[in-house]
Order: sequence, then structure tokens, then C-alpha cells
Amino acid sequence: MPLQLRSHYIPWHLIIIFVLLAIGIGTPGYLYYKNQDTNTKKSAPEELSAVADLKGSQIVNWRKERLGDAMAVSKNSFVIWRRSVEVVSRRKVSSGESNDESAKRLRDEQATSSIDR
Repeated sequence: MPLQLRSHYIPWHLIIIFVLLAIGIGTPGYLYYKNQDTNTKKSAPEELSAVADLKGSQIVNWRKERLGDAMAVSKNSFVIWRRSVEVVSRRKVSSGESNDESAKRLRDEQATSSIDR
């Protein structure tokens, strides 16, 4: 049987169609990517600025709340009275003073703390 030699035929028309399709699909994809990249670079600083402003206002509000809590506690006569009792008790233990002296010292502490009775 005779050996048939195959010719090296290159289907140029298929290669040309493939290249045209690749260019036709790739070009809009690349242009879309560049457009999105530009838009992202423009909008990112604005978004970061908005987040920074929001966080700054949240911190200010948090601080105001904590100061309000501190003012409420400082104006609470029970807390002040309890603190005065603790101070007088410590002094009594450390100095060995009598109950009458401790009671007098507690009244003095209450008077200086301006506790409402």
C-alpha cells in the first residue's frame, strides 16, 4: 500500500476568524476594565472621606455619652455618700478613732460634698 503523504495545509481562514473574534471580544472587555478602574479611583477618596466623617461623629457622640454618664454618677448623692463612708471608714481604721469621731467626720464629708438630704 502506498504511503500517502499528508500535505501541511494551514486553514488560514479559521486563524483569521479566531483572531478577529479575539479582538472583537477582548477590546470591549479591556475598555470596560479601564472605565471601571478610572471610576473606582475617583470614588474611593470620596467614600473614605465619608467613612472618616461618620466615624469622627460617632466618636464625638460616644464621648458626649460617657461625659453625660460621668455627670450623672457625680450628681448621684448615694454614690457620693457611699464614697464618703468609705473614706471615713478607712481613716477610722488607720487612725483608730471612735464612733463619735467617725460620725462627726462623716457629717463633715457630707457637708463638703454638698449632698442633698
